[in-house]
Amino acid sequence: MKIIFIFLVFIVLNFSSSFAANNNFSHDFILTKFLSDTEIEIMPIDPLNGALLGDLLVILSHESKEAIGYAAVKKIESQKWIATVKMHSKEALVRPGNFLQKVDLTNYHTKIPARFDLVRKNQKEVASKFKPLVFLDYQLGQAAATLDKKESLLGPSIYAYGINNNFQTDSTLLLNLVGIPNIGLKYTVLTGEDYRLSLYTKYYHYLERNKNSYDFEALLDKTANTHMITFTKVTHKVKRPDRKAVLTSRIYDEGANTEIQTIYGYILGNWNRLLLGPKYNFEQKILGGAAIYTAIYNHFHWSITLQTVNLSKIKLGKEAYNYYADFYWRF
Repeated sequence: MKIIFIFLVFIVLNFSSSFAANNNFSHDFILTKFLSDTEIEIMPIDPLNGALLGDLLVILSHESKEAIGYAAVKKIESQKWIATVKMHSKEALVRPGNFLQKVDLTNYHTKIPARFDLVRKNQKEVASKFKPLVFLDYQLGQAAATLDKKESLLGPSIYAYGINNNFQTDSTLLLNLVGIPNIGLKYTVLTGEDYRLSLYTKYYHYLERNKNSYDFEALLDKTANTHMITFTKVTHKVKRPDRKAVLTSRIYDEGANTEIQTIYGYILGNWNRLLLGPKYNFEQKILGGAAIYTAIYNHFHWSITLQTVNLSKIKLGKEAYNYYADFYWRF
């Protein structure tokens, strides 16, 4: 119980301190007028401080001083800059008088407000902290988001590779080392402004018993508001060779097992993530859950997890509460 208490204190301290992130901005441009629904004309506040084609700009409210969207420089002609609004907050209007500032999202030290509607997708060069999570941890598994094309994720527990922006493959490295070679495939089938639906399947071969097993998963990531997202997963596991848990706290019945898991993800002021939520096993009729703190840098991620397969058992162990750490690089 002391370990659980220390974990909760750690989460609370990080959660509260993260909102002290520095959100001070300079003003490089001002929005002068709309040319169309998505194109805007901007003018530099300092004539010597311009922008290049393709430069990314954060749009700032001239009233609240908060970031409300992004635009990219599309055209430069006779000291006029034309930009295209790429995304904007649902809770604010982009309008003339808004300020804009050049930002470099390839640098994870860049200070911008942490919001899920400002997360960048399909841009391999962007720092990992500004991207959606594709992997929660080695026990809770995948999110619906996929790696960008030719992007990789590597750590002691996983290797994953983006075949294209909607299709990736992965393998749990630790299982390979203990005689269970495996490979997973994830494909995004539907995506919208605030949701992503993917299908995931994984094949395992148990060398010692010469038997195979399979996982089939439906994954849904849905942004609830600017600071919360839900990761919902329905998993059907078939042909587990026995009830023995291998590198996992989960113990399965022989044959089929079906689980549903909903993790609520909160983005902190420093772009780190706090993940909390329940998991239910239909065959065993057991309610479990997990709490994860994930720290994200330019490429490196680390996380600490407190998990239980049975909320009713207040003890440490594979069949009750356990804790572990994980880390990986995304590049």
